[in-house]
Amino acid sequence: MDAPATTAKASQDGRGRPPWREAVLIGLLALTLNLAGNGRASLWDRDEPRYAGCTREMRQSGDLIHPTFNAEPRYHKPVLIYWLMLGGTAIGGDNPFGARLASSLAGTASCLLIWGFGRRLFGPAQGRWAALALATAPIMVAESKLATTDAALLLWLIGAQWSVWELSQRSSRWLTAAFWACLALAVLTKGPAGPVILASAGIMTWWWGGPTAGYRRLLGPIWPDATGLDEGLRFREAIARGGLAGLVAVPATMLALTARVTSRWFVRNWGFLLFLAIAAPWYVAIGIISEGSYYSVAWGYHVLKRATEAIETHGGFPGYYVVLSLPLLYPWSALLPAGLVGLWRQRKQMPAAGFVLGWIIGPLLLLEIMRTKIIHYYLPAYPACALAVGWLIVALSRSELNLRRWTLGSTSLGLLAGVGIALSVGGLAGAVALPGALRWPCLAAAVVIGLGTVYAVDRLRNGATERAAASLVGSWAAVLLIVGAWFLPSVEPYRLPQKVAKALDRIERTEGAVPVLASFKPPGIIYSIGYPIPELLGRVDADNYARRTGALVSALMPLELEMLRNHPRLEVEERGTVAGFNVERFRNEELKVVVIRPKPGTTSPDGGPVPTVARGRETLESLRIK
Repeated sequence: MDAPATTAKASQDGRGRPPWREAVLIGLLALTLNLAGNGRASLWDRDEPRYAGCTREMRQSGDLIHPTFNAEPRYHKPVLIYWLMLGGTAIGGDNPFGARLASSLAGTASCLLIWGFGRRLFGPAQGRWAALALATAPIMVAESKLATTDAALLLWLIGAQWSVWELSQRSSRWLTAAFWACLALAVLTKGPAGPVILASAGIMTWWWGGPTAGYRRLLGPIWPDATGLDEGLRFREAIARGGLAGLVAVPATMLALTARVTSRWFVRNWGFLLFLAIAAPWYVAIGIISEGSYYSVAWGYHVLKRATEAIETHGGFPGYYVVLSLPLLYPWSALLPAGLVGLWRQRKQMPAAGFVLGWIIGPLLLLEIMRTKIIHYYLPAYPACALAVGWLIVALSRSELNLRRWTLGSTSLGLLAGVGIALSVGGLAGAVALPGALRWPCLAAAVVIGLGTVYAVDRLRNGATERAAASLVGSWAAVLLIVGAWFLPSVEPYRLPQKVAKALDRIERTEGAVPVLASFKPPGIIYSIGYPIPELLGRVDADNYARRTGALVSALMPLELEMLRNHPRLEVEERGTVAGFNVERFRNEELKVVVIRPKPGTTSPDGGPVPTVARGRETLESLRIK
């Protein structure tokens, strides 16, 4: 091979420049996308405020074992995410930016791990494209911007998978320690979800003839082993001896054999013992503190019941994860059909192909069986999808084939063009239909998607695969930056929970009325208020609280307002109307902000006088938080 060709090949593989520079650039890209706009958009959905609220209450109480939200136990997930978010809020502040910082850093670290892992599996160029694909995947950026468990869980699972792969190549105490430590951290993040996902991937890898030596090295020592021990012969001799000597020798020999097998087990299973040393202390502590309630909620309800029933309206249709992954992993999901076929054909000659396929298909089959379906459940398999895409990009580039000549290549091209056009049209529709502040980011995103898709499809049709991939990375990095730094902050003025929280906080500060929640009680209000607040369970609760505090302030539905107005001991004073978009119900709603006071002459529940001056949050210390 001549010198110019060698130089070109080295440059293409990424061997001609220091790898750390590439890693730094990929990390900066991922971190920028993950952090953009986090401090300007309040917490979303139901889960983010709950995780952030638990973290705040843990810091205020100093109790690092027993998570609570609104002063009530929260047993939905293990404790590690709250510890990580404590670090994030210590750095970024007790605000949405700080609450999301741990997830943003975990998402960035995941992209860097895939960069390194891809280099080990397939080569430097494949690792680079896999990392760029993962960093610019919408679902990955979204989960890395949420104050929830999923980005952290993904980081530990990638670490565990990399350790398994390396252990399939060679034995290593460091790699064994890394696997069991990552598995323990995954269990402390989301319970049994991590081990189950890894097991499903491992079973499918084995089924397709992928490398299994890593699993044997990790799991083989767990079984007791008496090979080579002479106590078996001594045991038979003691039985044959009979008499009083035999009666003494038999149990002694059994005890000696058990002791030697047990000591051998402890020596061989130091990795599993490391796992227990990391994960078990908190699980034991929370079991004692909660008197077993944690396990009935976290494992009984959130694991077993989710697997057997579609709870919280989170059902799904067959193929749920395949269909929803198409837009959420786009544009890289469009290239997956061709990539999967290519890896399937290479699985017998290339062990890495079977490993990646098992990582993609195993969790998919497992999650399709489960009755409760939520798209982020499949997040642990998306790094493997990125690895498949990275491999395809380089394979196409080196073969100099047009994507249309690749098996299912025309399907991939059609998906890339079709979904891109649909998303661009959707952005244009948003630019027309949404309120003024939201129109410009929608228009900008639609234009970038459209131009990026047209250019990428044209380059792929002409065999310029890496140019097409680079244009997709650039265009989707721009789109995700527009969404995170421009669109989401622009939504804030229209969000109902934040508007309600501001109204309640304003009246509490000016009039001293105690904020309470009625039927409209999204967790975001509790987080925004900043401390636990009571929830009214009807007119009786409203009466009791008002007579104990002197005044309450709440946001009520029209029916609730009418019921309280008819109460003989309460006065209801309207303080205005709050209207906005309720994300949980996905509709616009209107609420009345009211102050609720006892009528003159009314006594407190204990028969004494009703307080004449309410003191807001100070009064809450004497209330029983429901």
